Amino acid sequence: MNQCDVNFFDSDLTNIHHDIVAETISIDEDYLSPAVSTIKIGLTKTVVERNFIYITGTATFFGVVTEVTDDGYQTTVKFKPFIGIFDQQVLFKTSFQNKDGKATSPTSLEQVLADLITQYWISSSDSNQNITGLSVTTTSSTTTWGFDIDAGFTKQTTDSAGNSVEENIPYAITDMYSVLIKRAMSDYGVAINATVNFNSKSIALRIGTNSTLQSIEADSDAITISEFTISKASSLTNKLEIWNVDDFTQKVYYYLYSDHTYGTDNKDRVLPVVEEIKTAQKTDEQKDSNGTVTTAAITFEEAAKTVADDTFGGTTWDNLIELEMANENTTVKPNNLQLGQTALIIHNDSVYSSILTGKKISDNITLTFGTVRVDLTKKLKLGGYLK
Repeated sequence: MNQCDVNFFDSDLTNIHHDIVAETISIDEDYLSPAVSTIKIGLTKTVVERNFIYITGTATFFGVVTEVTDDGYQTTVKFKPFIGIFDQQVLFKTSFQNKDGKATSPTSLEQVLADLITQYWISSSDSNQNITGLSVTTTSSTTTWGFDIDAGFTKQTTDSAGNSVEENIPYAITDMYSVLIKRAMSDYGVAINATVNFNSKSIALRIGTNSTLQSIEADSDAITISEFTISKASSLTNKLEIWNVDDFTQKVYYYLYSDHTYGTDNKDRVLPVVEEIKTAQKTDEQKDSNGTVTTAAITFEEAAKTVADDTFGGTTWDNLIELEMANENTTVKPNNLQLGQTALIIHNDSVYSSILTGKKISDNITLTFGTVRVDLTKKLKLGGYLK
């Protein structure tokens, strides 16, 4: 059984403790469920909550300590992946959401996440809350997005006629991880990846979509299919008829395909047909008295696409696919894939669209795609063999 090196670092990434563990360590590396994992090391009093943990063995892992206890003989350390440190409530400005695409100067989803991380973990007025060496950059710009988060606060005000009215204040207190970070990946493919550099004492966060599309032949002799669960859509809408509400003479059809993508081409459709009829409306450009555009024009086709996105968009990665392969697989190069990597997975002559949401690493590597979970025990094995 291979051994693991376990290092602990304080808040400024100074090494404070090292240990060697000669047993299998199981770590939850599931982006959709940053659960707490446990490791036992030699007795020590130097490791405390909020320290960072870095494990190297068959693979590497970077996380944050959540609890430390000892029995007089060994120290038990509980920890979670570094990104789990953002699992707390934040004040979110609901008007940043731009699901209908009508904002003239929209704030991207990536920038909203970056700004919240900066506000709470980099530039907080409470210096003890800031993470030394943490930086964040955005690598893409998703401007048409929204999580249907309503304004969480109201106040009483008076209208022009002197009547008392209730006004929504565009803020809500929401969970940073489960509501914003996790849904950013599952709904829009926007993921956060962290890279630590102990020499420069820095943690670099990259927020963005991965534009590189990976194609994987799941039926290859070099790949073992551990799980292939595709949600059944036959009872859901799979044909959408959208009418132009302005005159009801123009319409467009959207179809759900067997790989859970969707579009206007009549091909490879989910059957039997379950049709739904909806409407969409174009928007003319609006300007203020100074001639400044306040509302951008939206064509009927663009409005219909938004309706289709609302209807079908949530099913894009509604699957669970696990593929086991050698770490050195030269076709897929699994160690180079990052969480949030989109993929077209070919199986039984069908193509399925999915997204990488987890990894299990041992002698071989198992890639977990999709947002469905059969269970929440997807483990990363370090320093040993899969049991």
